[in-house]
Order: sequence, then C-alpha cells, then structure tokens
Amino acid sequence: MSIVAAYAVPHPPLIVPSVGKGQETAIQATIDGYEEVARRVAAHRPDTIIVTSPHAPAFSDGFFISDAENISGTMEMFGVPAEESTITATGDPELAELIASLANQANIPIGMGDQYDGPLDHATYVPIYFLRDFLPRTTV
Repeated sequence: MSIVAAYAVPHPPLIVPSVGKGQETAIQATIDGYEEVARRVAAHRPDTIIVTSPHAPAFSDGFFISDAENISGTMEMFGVPAEESTITATGDPELAELIASLANQANIPIGMGDQYDGPLDHATYVPIYFLRDFLPRTTV
C-alpha cells in the first residue's frame, strides 16, 4: 500500500447540479477541473481514496477518521431533498484503523467513527460526487 498521488480541489456546493440549478455553468472551469482530476485519479486505479475536509467533524484535541463501512451524504443543508441528493460510498475501515494506529504511535490524537455518525459534510460530498462515476468500486 502506498500513496500514488495527491490532489487538492475546491468544494463549492454550487457545482452540484441539484444545488446550482443551472448556475453551476458559471463555474464551468471548476467543473472541467474536477472532471480532469477524476480522470487522473481513475488512471491510477487506486484501491482507496482518502478525502480530507476542512468541514469534517472536529475535536479540540484531535482529528476525526471515519471507520464506517458505508458512508453517505446529501445536499439537504443547501435546500435539496435527500431523495434527490443522496450519494453513498464504501468506506475502508481497515485503512482507517491503520492510519489511526500510526497517528497514535506518533502521539497524534484521533477520534474514530463511534464518536460521530453523521452525514458527509459538503467538502467531502463534492469530491465524492465527481469521483464516483470514474471509480465505482473504489473505497473512500
């Protein structure tokens, strides 16, 4: 297991058509960029994609790592009903446990899934939204 690439992408909710309602065309360059990143990620054929988010659950004394087998999110916080915006992905609990173990060995405090079981935040949702069609069998 090794890191094969890293990409940084923005996460404007407007980019999701159910949120943008046509206005996402104003940020077409961002959409094109996402599609290019998705193609590049797919070319690596990763087993797992790690998504970090500035809006993920936060603890005053550590980082959160999801060890869920399945994850999901919606754009309800942006006015889109769940039935129109739910996306799901398969998690990688084994990798999450390994990362947590390595972090603990380095004295980096970690919170795991039993401390939060809410939906994906939009900064995680948006990248998964774009990657899911390119990598349908990849864990997150």
